[in-house]
Amino acid sequence: MKRLRRFITDDRGSVAAMTAVSLLFILVLAALAVDYGHWQDTIVKMQTAADAGATAGAARLLTVKENGQGFKVEVNGSIRDVVREIATQNPIPLDEGKTVVELPDVDIKFGKWDFDNNCFASTVEPNADTNPDAIDTCEVTIRKNQEINGRLVNFFWGAPLSLAVTSRAYLGWAGKFW
Repeated sequence: MKRLRRFITDDRGSVAAMTAVSLLFILVLAALAVDYGHWQDTIVKMQTAADAGATAGAARLLTVKENGQGFKVEVNGSIRDVVREIATQNPIPLDEGKTVVELPDVDIKFGKWDFDNNCFASTVEPNADTNPDAIDTCEVTIRKNQEINGRLVNFFWGAPLSLAVTSRAYLGWAGKFW
């Protein structure tokens, strides 16, 4: 009985046990911080690529052509190709060493900015020509549906995280004149 009481009340070596538990906790937090930093870095690079693509698309909207009946903005594959080319020039760290992101036509939209409701309305179907008054904004969405590089993130969430960023570039005056 005395031995058991002495064992329970003996506090020698308790600092080592508390240090081991604390160190494990600190290592897990450090690993999560590294994974979170990688995640944020990926989001920033994706946003940069989306911004560059949307700006290139809006700048390309300035190219209008005369078709005998007036001027038309040409929103077709050539503008989408320019958006895709500019957006993919920005390297985004993807898994397995890939850095090029795929940008399908559905993620490149053209339309009109509604200042009354402060929102974008996609008004142009892919490969369509339209009136310059009906189009003044380019929207680019970049998605990353692959696993984020990070074992702890995948362990805690249990599934790959999907990231998506959207950028819109408006061609014209920013806002209304009162």
